[in-house]
Amino acid sequence: MGTVIDVHGSGKAGLDAATDERLSGQYLADRPLSASVGDNEQVAFVIVNKRGGVTVERKSGSESYKPGRNYRTLVAVTDVRLLIAVGGAGESGDRIVSVPLSTITGVDTESSFLGGALVVATDAGERWSIPCRDDLDPVVSYLQHAKRAWSKVDRLLAEVDERIGAAEDRLETGDHEGALEAADDAISVVAHAREELGTFEMGRGVVANADFERREASIRTVQRRVHAGVASEQVEQARDTAEADRYREAHDHFERARAACERALAIDADEPSEDDLTERQGEIERELRDLEGAPAAAAADVLDEAREIDDPSERAAALEDALEAQRDLLGLCWGPEAAFDGDPEEIRERIVAIVEEILAARLDAVRRSLVAADRLDVRDRGDDALAECARATEHIDAARAVARELLPERVEALDTWAETVDEQRARVQKDDSGTTAAVSGVSSDAAAAGPTTAESTEPTDAVVAGIATVDDASAGSEDDTGPPVAGEEIEPESLAERLATLDKSAFTSLIADVWRDLGWRTTAFTESIDQYDVMATRADPVELRMLIWAVHRPDGDLDTAVVDRCATDRANVDRADVAALVTTGAVPEAVRERASEHNVKLLERTDLLDLLEREQLAHLIDGLRQ
Repeated sequence: MGTVIDVHGSGKAGLDAATDERLSGQYLADRPLSASVGDNEQVAFVIVNKRGGVTVERKSGSESYKPGRNYRTLVAVTDVRLLIAVGGAGESGDRIVSVPLSTITGVDTESSFLGGALVVATDAGERWSIPCRDDLDPVVSYLQHAKRAWSKVDRLLAEVDERIGAAEDRLETGDHEGALEAADDAISVVAHAREELGTFEMGRGVVANADFERREASIRTVQRRVHAGVASEQVEQARDTAEADRYREAHDHFERARAACERALAIDADEPSEDDLTERQGEIERELRDLEGAPAAAAADVLDEAREIDDPSERAAALEDALEAQRDLLGLCWGPEAAFDGDPEEIRERIVAIVEEILAARLDAVRRSLVAADRLDVRDRGDDALAECARATEHIDAARAVARELLPERVEALDTWAETVDEQRARVQKDDSGTTAAVSGVSSDAAAAGPTTAESTEPTDAVVAGIATVDDASAGSEDDTGPPVAGEEIEPESLAERLATLDKSAFTSLIADVWRDLGWRTTAFTESIDQYDVMATRADPVELRMLIWAVHRPDGDLDTAVVDRCATDRANVDRADVAALVTTGAVPEAVRERASEHNVKLLERTDLLDLLEREQLAHLIDGLRQ
């Protein structure tokens, strides 16, 4: 009726050549049994049946496969399937039938007077009966063990397929983050499946035939498509933000697009193709390079257009736009890692030159208004003359706003112009009241020429993104307290000594008060132990936000960790145009270098003392000591 060859129990990996040749040469008409066994398939048992063949019962009826004359039925029990080879039962040779172990729902044996049989039920409703008089218990035990392994495989594969389907669905809707998350979940499930199946004795063979590789390839395709999609999405956002002149934001989008494209290329998948991704990567690089030169080109165009305007009022307004564009460009070109084209030193020089042009245009407009006011006054059109005076004042105020921040040495000349306008206004008002007496002795020609004290001075590089720097000439000067003068009330301590007596909270308040007196709106965080101590903002002529760290160490040294903390904290703030560190501690050269690397503006103790003396703000210390 049949015998069982225990290949598994013999310790062999599969059919040895002798057994394979004997079984095939005597029992099969076509090729050896091993030829039908897969590369990753391991044979555990072979059931040899002489004449009984096999029988399959279905709902539609039963069917038997009998071997031809002089042939046998061989049933190889592997870790993947029952491989049934019925010698000479086919139309032109052997009949080969496979029953995958993953479809088996039950395994049993039957006994009769004539012998026994191995009975296997499948999820298709089939019942296979394989006659065999030998001991089938080891075969049944093996198949039951395999059934449990393949049931677990089916469950795990279904879970993987569910994750892959979710990832593909999310990808189709443009949810790249969700698709990547689902793909990562699928990878985790596959890894878990491999690990868990490895606990089964036959787990390695099951894993090899469970088609995990195809699913892993599908996961990689999803991942590659996700990163390619992210790259395309970031490129579109970069183009939109660049169109709106949000250059830094656009640059960040292009950088993300480039990184996403690199991640896509690093994944072993066929879609999108490597050629498509490489071409897209080249497009990103070209557009990124164009973007890095765009701010400088745009700022130059704005300046050129402003200089072409004849009307001084319109030219001044256009030059102020050009000034803002240059200051924005300076912000983009700062630091060792600045990504945009432009030499900061050249831009600073250009800013000073533009300020000079703005002042010249504003004063040209003032002259015109003064001449017009004088002519209108002569014609007894006092209201119109006063309106011209008002326009002249507006121009002076606008010029002051620019000069006060960027060319403070020109403010005094503008004040003299303001006096001239006030004199013209007074003359108009007195003429309107019928007074004929001479007022100031300034003729209309003199008014048109402007005040004789408005001498042009050479501009200094006093602008660093809106921060007035301390003159080198004042740096290094010592506190000049000198001996007391008889009858003069003086403080018994030097300015440096008075500064040193402040506590941390008072020092922070002092910095806020100093910046406020310099025209900034400030908020001091005297109780804060995290991040910056003072926030200073100003809206005119361009909006600026400065974060200030106040480090009061009159008897200690500043260390590089403080600068690193400033740089880290600044990176956590949504918007900060300038970061400054004001200290009373000694500053080693290493700290200065670190501050330069992180683009943190450093105001040392001597600089602060010079600033207090120059701006006559020393009294602020005394107010905080009371």
